[in-house]
Amino acid sequence: MRSLSRSLILVVGSQLTTSIGRYFLVASSSSVKIRSTTTGQLLSTLKSKPVVAGKRRDGPRLANTVTAMLINPSNPYQLYTGSSDGYIRLWDFIDAVLLETIDVKLPIVQLCASHTRGFLFVVGQRPRREPATGIVCSSN
Repeated sequence: MRSLSRSLILVVGSQLTTSIGRYFLVASSSSVKIRSTTTGQLLSTLKSKPVVAGKRRDGPRLANTVTAMLINPSNPYQLYTGSSDGYIRLWDFIDAVLLETIDVKLPIVQLCASHTRGFLFVVGQRPRREPATGIVCSSN
């Protein structure tokens, strides 16, 4: 049986070390910087384009600050990020390529995944005083 601990060795605030041990990922505002654990050298930066307010049917969004990160349990070279703008983004963090974007329409608080079932679990925050909501997205 495999566990998520194989995919995530260390999570401290907005920092993450990969299970393959060669990369250190740091969230900084709307970007994620990928650094070498041995040299500290910056290898790549993941930066998403902000959503243009007024072009959305459901109203304006908050800034796209990265609020959650998760290494894909099925691929140690892919990273899920969750943002305050309500988007989950799947990245190839070695080549800094955005692979997929999922709109959950709520600011993202936390991400976790089921390694055996292929599900991504999302905690989103409703506006104002409403409690947080859990959302399950299928990841094929």
